[in-house]
Amino acid sequence: MTNINKEDVFYMKKTLELASKGQGLVSPNPLVGAVLVKDGVIISEGYHQKYGGAHAEAHALNNLDNDKLAKGATLYCNLEPCCHTNKQTPPCAQRIIKAEIKKIVIANYDPNPMVSGKAIKMLRESGIEVVTGVCEQEGLELNRIFFKNMQRGLPFIHIKVAQTLDGKMASLENDSKWISDQDARKQVHLLRQNYDAVAIGRNTQLADNPKLTVRLKEISSPYRIVFGDINKMNHRGHLFTDQFKEKTIVLTKTKPVSEQTNVKWIDINGLSLEEVFKALYRDFKITSILVEGGPTLLTSIIDQNLFDLMTVYINPILLGNGHALYKNEDNHMIKDALSFGETRWSVLNNQAVLEIHNVHRSH
Repeated sequence: MTNINKEDVFYMKKTLELASKGQGLVSPNPLVGAVLVKDGVIISEGYHQKYGGAHAEAHALNNLDNDKLAKGATLYCNLEPCCHTNKQTPPCAQRIIKAEIKKIVIANYDPNPMVSGKAIKMLRESGIEVVTGVCEQEGLELNRIFFKNMQRGLPFIHIKVAQTLDGKMASLENDSKWISDQDARKQVHLLRQNYDAVAIGRNTQLADNPKLTVRLKEISSPYRIVFGDINKMNHRGHLFTDQFKEKTIVLTKTKPVSEQTNVKWIDINGLSLEEVFKALYRDFKITSILVEGGPTLLTSIIDQNLFDLMTVYINPILLGNGHALYKNEDNHMIKDALSFGETRWSVLNNQAVLEIHNVHRSH
């Protein structure tokens, strides 16, 4: 990281804003923006708009009448440009070189081993000044899903929970409607459209008969993942019968008695939960999962340290009985309690919203 100045930070923040516009549209690719600056003026900008579409750098150059107008300009890009041909679009590094761009400012090295450092080396060898590490942390957070995928071969796991002040997700009769208010539920639907899949357990499917769609735009749906015995699920429920049933995946250790299940099912007998998540990433290109399940599923994910982020909506009401999000009867002392990393608070109407970033527990 060298030669960072206020001007570079200013334009990189603009680049990150542009990159964020691709959320929910570019998976399994990263979120990338690009800003071209010449003589102190932005001459073009772009971002990766959809999977299979032009990359951000190409989009910015395409917005010019021709690439020669970029000669001598500075390109701001939050992720190292691609330099390999194993993809749907042409490599950007070569086009940047041909456009005779003078300088490129980058937030993050690309964690993809086919790229990482190679494009930067290529650009420098061509005579282009390359500055790295500008707004590095902001870039890492924006593309936390992509970095997890590349570095560990696993989807990013985000747990979402609504609970009472005394920590109950549902009553003993499995009533949970509604602990969170309408605005909180709207936020959850916004979250869903940014994730490749939503996951629940069998008990939640039976109790709630959820749709797990993005209700803000009913025309689409993420993958709907259900853990548990497929023969004990409600086969007349929405996940098995609605217009998106081909997006339902049941992860089961028991084979279906009837072949008329209407949905995909995977035998996970003998697989660890981490191996299951790896298979979803490898076989279905599921890069991110929003987990909305009950205590059984959440406890398994937490105990195996497989989540990256947890969002808890806390409504200041007292229930007095019910199910908590985590259950471990082996923990008898406060010293046995699990602790995690960075915590952020916000308030939505009368609810506290707690974000827990799992960065301190070792994987």
